[in-house]
Amino acid sequence: MPLDPTAASRLIKLLGMTGSMFDGEAVAAIRKANALLRDRGLTWSDIISVESEPEHEPETGGWREPEDWRDAIGICLSLTDAPLSDWDRSFLIGISRRWSLSEKQIIQLDRIIETCRFHARMAA
Repeated sequence: MPLDPTAASRLIKLLGMTGSMFDGEAVAAIRKANALLRDRGLTWSDIISVESEPEHEPETGGWREPEDWRDAIGICLSLTDAPLSDWDRSFLIGISRRWSLSEKQIIQLDRIIETCRFHARMAA
């Protein structure tokens, strides 16, 4: 049974937070991710599968346009080789917990998205 979109989005955010430089935050994130699966009667192998051929290969080196700002955070954090500073990664993790963003936060997020988009396209 796959995760519903809301739970999947939450799981993506939690997994992104496991890369935190702060051990307590990273451990708390993975524990919450495990609890999310457990509460739904799922295991990691229920939601992670390996297919022999991908259904759809992204055209631009792993980049796909985000559906919303939360999706953008997950995409950017998943690009581990993107040239993001520690500040950028901490910023993404920090805003992932917010319900809405200020104008200044949107400007920073747009800058980070453009950096990730450019990097992924150049790597393709």
